[in-house]
Amino acid sequence: MLGALVAFLCVNDTQLHQDLIVRDLANAENYIGLGQYAEAREILDFQQQFHSDEPLRMRTLDLRALVALRAPKAKERTAWVLTHIRDRAKANKRDVRYQAWLAEALLAEGRMTESLVIINELKNKDLMPDAFAYIVLARLSIGEQREAALAECRTRAEVKSICVFPKPK
Repeated sequence: MLGALVAFLCVNDTQLHQDLIVRDLANAENYIGLGQYAEAREILDFQQQFHSDEPLRMRTLDLRALVALRAPKAKERTAWVLTHIRDRAKANKRDVRYQAWLAEALLAEGRMTESLVIINELKNKDLMPDAFAYIVLARLSIGEQREAALAECRTRAEVKSICVFPKPK
């Protein structure tokens, strides 16, 4: 009977641990959606890099990639981000978030033409997944198209302050 109790407790502890990870990842996703990258990074820094559960591990890496892409720390290595997002986009062809993230990662790497092809395809098919996709479109546009993309970003964003076009350095 003691053996069964120990097994029961171990299974419940594992499930509780996974539930806590899922809760933390949901909180990190929420912070990313609000443009609060420092808070998201803080949560993700406490997450183990390699979960035994593959979907949780990949979700964690996706969120780490977004934070590194949108708010890189000084001297942070981000070369892995494009590779990770490209692989995820290939593996999840029906999930338009990955396509938008790929366009964002390509733009961050200075590959504007490739990024524009992807983001225009999403826009033309009315598949823009979120406000951040419109930020990518705005960065790749000029004039009225840029203003329209920023206006659509403000319509979709919970926090309007994420819908700004950074001034050139």
